[in-house]
Parts: sequence; structure tokens; C-alpha cells
Amino acid sequence: VPSSDTPVIGSRETMILRRALIAEEYHELIEELDKPNPDLAKITKEGIDLVYVVLGMFATLGLPFATAWDAVHASNMTKEPSPDGGKIRKGDAYQPAEPEIEAAIDLAITRGPSVRSG
Repeated sequence: VPSSDTPVIGSRETMILRRALIAEEYHELIEELDKPNPDLAKITKEGIDLVYVVLGMFATLGLPFATAWDAVHASNMTKEPSPDGGKIRKGDAYQPAEPEIEAAIDLAITRGPSVRSG
């Protein structure tokens, strides 16, 4: 997987490839989940494949995965349960993740490429 040390929008070809890889793995997971008797090992394998290509996208684009994950998790923890027991919702206490993610991307761009030893 080609990777970037700093956040960058990939070439059109890179973005098309990343989209295709994610879509393929997503559809394979959904296909297994939709079977009358889905196989847990296959669900696990297809789910990991999807995570794998998404992480590859983060690496390719130089995106700060760990910081973004923490920001999204913290944001999700500010959501409220739905009164009808459905999907959680953004209530009065909701804090969006985007400001922290944008700051992490800006910091990574400002720092520039990291120096790797080895």
C-alpha cells in the first residue's frame, strides 16, 4: 500500500481504486450477512477485509486514524438514545468530531513528513 506521511487528497485514480476496494469488501460482507444461514467465520473474514481496505485508505491519504477514531468515539458518546429504542440521535449535548479531526489534519500538514528510522 503506497502511503503518505502527511494528509493529501489522492489522485483521481487513487480515489477510484480506494472506492472500488471499499465497495467490493462492503458488498462481500453484506452478501454474507444476507444469507439465510450466514457463517460467522465468513462474516468475520469479510468484516476484517472491509476494515483492512479502509485502513489502507487512511494510510494512502496520510489521515490521522487514531486521533480521528478517538474524536468520533467521543462525539458518539455525546449522542442520546432514541425514545423509541432505535438509532441514537444528536441531542442538546452532542459534540461533533469534525473540529478535532480538522485540527489533527492541519497539525499533520504543518508538521510535514515524519522521519522514519530503520
